[in-house]
Amino acid sequence: MTMADETMQNEEVAVTPEATADCVKCTEYLSGWKRAMADYQNREKDVAKEKQEIAAYTTMSLLNEFFPVLDNLQQAMTHVPEEQRALGWVQGIGFINKQFSDILGRYGLQSFSALGKPFDPTRHEAVGDTEGTPGIVVREVASGYQMGDRVVRPAKVIVGK
Repeated sequence: MTMADETMQNEEVAVTPEATADCVKCTEYLSGWKRAMADYQNREKDVAKEKQEIAAYTTMSLLNEFFPVLDNLQQAMTHVPEEQRALGWVQGIGFINKQFSDILGRYGLQSFSALGKPFDPTRHEAVGDTEGTPGIVVREVASGYQMGDRVVRPAKVIVGK
């Protein structure tokens, strides 16, 4: 420790009313700055969340436009006679169907099966009923899709009565 440091430690600092007022202002300014910084950080989080919600909504809207096309492809494949399934053009349509499903899967969209399961109005849309076990899905007219745990489109089903 140098002699100047010792002198500074031993000196008493006179606190004037002006110094006290300046200290109070500094504390107020610091508190205001901290609040402004916290508000800014909260706003940044809100903006990031809003961007994610907009992206998810846009993705969902786009995916909903593709469901009729995918349904038609799947229906077309079910109507191909067994003796024609080995033909090149039929296999090509099958590959297109698989490629389409794979692309949707990359966006987190997965189909789910309803056949043989109890009717669940949160996951299924009944489009008819027929003879069968009451309350059990007898036939799936169109696949249901979900993204994570959220149902994007309920499966269109025929329920036993």
